[in-house]
Amino acid sequence: MAASSVLAFWALAALLIVVPGADWAFTLSVAARGQSALPAVGGLAIGYLGMTGVVAAGVGALVSRTPSALTALSVTGGLYLIWHGAMTFVQTSAQGSPSTDSSTGWVMLVKG
Repeated sequence: MAASSVLAFWALAALLIVVPGADWAFTLSVAARGQSALPAVGGLAIGYLGMTGVVAAGVGALVSRTPSALTALSVTGGLYLIWHGAMTFVQTSAQGSPSTDSSTGWVMLVKG
């Protein structure tokens, strides 16, 4: 593999890390509830590692060659984000307070 391709991947990965998105919102919401954000960040990192493995295995190239699969994946991802946004509005502020939130580190890891 060309060194320029590896450098381009790392540059893009760094940009994806620093651009705010759903992962930042999740991490900030965990920290705002007074919980440790480390399990949440660990879960996110494990998820990113899994996605990287799937793409490295060739699934990314397969999906990119099939326009309907790419469209379905994009629509599914968009609906997933909309669902998360809707659930944010549905939850009351009492559910997120530290005294009533019984989420453990393992739960936060899995949610991440």
